Amino acid sequence: MSNKLDRDALKGPDEFTLVVRRVLSWSKAHQRILVAGAAALAVIVVVASVTTWNRSRARREAADEFRRAHAAYVAGRFTDAARAFDDLQRDHPSTAFGRFAALYHAHALRAAGKAAAAAQAYDSFLAADDTPPEYEQLALLSLGQLREDAGKAADAVELYQRASGLDGPYSLDAEISTARLQLGLGRRDDAKTTYERILPEASGDMKALVEARLASLRAAP
Repeated sequence: MSNKLDRDALKGPDEFTLVVRRVLSWSKAHQRILVAGAAALAVIVVVASVTTWNRSRARREAADEFRRAHAAYVAGRFTDAARAFDDLQRDHPSTAFGRFAALYHAHALRAAGKAAAAAQAYDSFLAADDTPPEYEQLALLSLGQLREDAGKAADAVELYQRASGLDGPYSLDAEISTARLQLGLGRRDDAKTTYERILPEASGDMKALVEARLASLRAAP
């Protein structure tokens, strides 16, 4: 019985053969659909390749423009650098170089003595949604310094406090600036609290400064 079943099974097509036959039959009946599908796929591949190439070219162009703008900045040609960084962020906004050119544009304007324009550029940079914390910190610190230079100490303290609350390498600098201005504004208790928060993380000259400020604040009536 078993041998008979095996022989009968061997006489008929296996499952793979049946599937292949069905596919071939469907292919003949729907040849135009398959040809159109293949053509569409070819178009998609070509478009994807062109897009990738264009993006790569855009990144290279943005990198070259950034190097030229940065070279002008290092050479002290701040107005030229500001213009070049502005062009870069306008021409390549979707690249990393284009996005961060906004920050360097603000730096260059500040170095060129154009404080109002620099502050506006920092505000524009901070308004972006995808700004990494360390760059946001740097922009907040720089904007705070501009506010401080303009005699707006209370505004500067707020910016420094925002910077210190971010996860980045400039947190301690922001805390020091916050405490210094709090003390200058007569907010001694706030300054004392800030210096006490800084002390465990401070080292070297900064630690000595913080300890001296705390000693003075604690000794005062």
